[in-house]
Amino acid sequence: MKKILSLALSLIMIFSVLVVFADDASQMQELLVYVKSKIEVPSEFSEFNTNYYEDKNLGRKEWSFNWNKPSEAGSYGYLSVSIDEDKIIKSYSKYTYDDKTRYDGKKLNLLSVDEAKDIAVKFFEKLNPSLVGEFDFSTTDYFYIGDQNYTFTFFRRHEGLKHLDNSLSIDVNARSGEVTGMYLTYEPKIEYEKIENVVDIKDILSKIKNGKITLRYLPVYNYEDGSVTARLVYSADSILIDAKTGEDFKSDTYYGYGGGYGDYRFAEQAMVTDSGLTPQELAEIEEVSGLLPKDEVIEIIKGIKELSVDDTYELSDINLYTYKRGNQKEYTYDVSFVQKDDKKPDYEWVRAYFSVDAKTGLLKSFYAYSDADYYGDRKDSKKEKNFLPDEKLEEIAANFINTYYKEKADKVKYKKQPDDQYTIQSERKTLYFVNIVNGLEFEANTINFTLNRETGKITAINYIWYDNVKFEDPKNADSTAADALIEALKVNLAYISAGYTGKLVYTKTSNVPGIIDAISKKLLYFNGEEYKETEGVKQYKDLEGHWAKEYIEKLSQTGIIFDSDEFRPDDKITQKDYLELVMQATNYYVAPIPYDVIYQFAKQSKLIEVEDPDGELTKEMAVTILLKAAGYEKVASLEGIFKTGFMDEAEIAPELVGYVAIAKGFKIINGDENGNFLPKKALTRAEAAIIIYNYLR
Repeated sequence: MKKILSLALSLIMIFSVLVVFADDASQMQELLVYVKSKIEVPSEFSEFNTNYYEDKNLGRKEWSFNWNKPSEAGSYGYLSVSIDEDKIIKSYSKYTYDDKTRYDGKKLNLLSVDEAKDIAVKFFEKLNPSLVGEFDFSTTDYFYIGDQNYTFTFFRRHEGLKHLDNSLSIDVNARSGEVTGMYLTYEPKIEYEKIENVVDIKDILSKIKNGKITLRYLPVYNYEDGSVTARLVYSADSILIDAKTGEDFKSDTYYGYGGGYGDYRFAEQAMVTDSGLTPQELAEIEEVSGLLPKDEVIEIIKGIKELSVDDTYELSDINLYTYKRGNQKEYTYDVSFVQKDDKKPDYEWVRAYFSVDAKTGLLKSFYAYSDADYYGDRKDSKKEKNFLPDEKLEEIAANFINTYYKEKADKVKYKKQPDDQYTIQSERKTLYFVNIVNGLEFEANTINFTLNRETGKITAINYIWYDNVKFEDPKNADSTAADALIEALKVNLAYISAGYTGKLVYTKTSNVPGIIDAISKKLLYFNGEEYKETEGVKQYKDLEGHWAKEYIEKLSQTGIIFDSDEFRPDDKITQKDYLELVMQATNYYVAPIPYDVIYQFAKQSKLIEVEDPDGELTKEMAVTILLKAAGYEKVASLEGIFKTGFMDEAEIAPELVGYVAIAKGFKIINGDENGNFLPKKALTRAEAAIIIYNYLR
């Protein structure tokens, strides 16, 4: 009887599974037919596969349909579409690589922004007609000009308010008009809170000013000489306030304003030769000879008892590296150890990595782990954790600083980070000790620790410190800059998702970064450069009726601009301004480009012989600079093989004839009505724009 019952139950289970798979296959077929009614799948995209996702907690099902173009010599591509069970198309991505689409440098964007936006909106209306009313397409919330694409981003709106974590982004090829990407974040079952009984905006702004705006130092790096300036700024902490209660709102889905600092050092391995040494090489050898011996460095590491590298650890690697900060050099030993255990698989062996200043023996970084931390036996993962109090962890880190970073102990302060759902549950805790100067935070100088919350053991350290920093005087700070920052942030009501509820919050609704210079009251980016508000394509005030207006605006559509409200088309162009245009046309630079960056690029690329930023530029030199930047110097420098065909070729500098001839062959330049090039004529800004336009065309 038991066998019969067991067999019956087994058949029921098998039948149930078959029914589920059959239902999924049926739904998949229905959705695939629906998708193909909305998009065109090119016949050459003949390979097909599908992926299926299901979130049991949220009750969501989603399919991803993927078509691939079989790889051939120099040609391949893919098309991918995701759709949920409610027939909402969530994403679309198409890419083709062949002779027609191969990227060969920046080219003019042929479509206007308005034309591309119209294509984007119509594409979305076709894919998801039922959602059109959820977005306000009259306003583009974010707009970006890429090398080949325009990107438009729109927030979902309810009762006129933005839903910050429900958005639509569409990429349109600015030359062909083809939509290459569509990405939709949309919660269909959301229930929005009513816009009533909210805290008065005046109280919110008062809360922000008194608790969310901080006077601190912003590090501004000079990459040419390695110096750092600490600039006085007011900055906005994360602004996300429950509109009903006035309390800080914590969400797992929207992170608001944030920012941080990295260590922008670049490493190159130190190498020496044993013959034919130059004075520089000999100087380097002398420098290296004064470094700490390797054995001494290993003993220093083993002497840090808190990091537990004892005799059970074997030395794995030790390398000497030179780190450059501008013209300054730092020598660092990178040392790694492994704690082998023949009774355990090697992924459970503990590995420890150290970086030590090769001159002073100062510990710069440390990291220890075993793959078992991530991939090992997790049978006790549900066991209740006995975490040490945060105060105890802070004490352990502070004691380490007092022991091994004594000179910095009274210069740093523990900065508590806000907890979220992840950090509360995590087995590790990261602690940040920030440099305090004149009572203000300077986050470029930090000593950070990661500790095991159960054992208190230190698992990672990162020490970053800049000396000889120029600090601005806090007495010069203008407190009205904080008010200007709050005004620029445009704090207002918006929605964010909390489960299936659209929660009302107060947050910043502008696109400006949350940093303002405390002295000049200018908004800044994280790198210290002045923020420039750009809405759509750059518009100039002085082009109406000018013969070059169409060409200059085409350059603007491609992202090649002057950072000014006026183009001044008939003024003579300066060397500096022309170099800035060339850098945008031939590389990934975006205006405004700092002066030092322009001339560093020009010197490294050998575009100019003399630095003359305000000097006028002749037509022959303008052509030469452009073609050098484009990589034609080797060919153009060949002598005796070029003829320009211009009547005044004899007036062209002999060493520049090749550049002029190539430029004419590419139709970058033309002669006047008499067939003359006029090589010595000073170039106007409009004529410079035409040269760049013709190069990109």
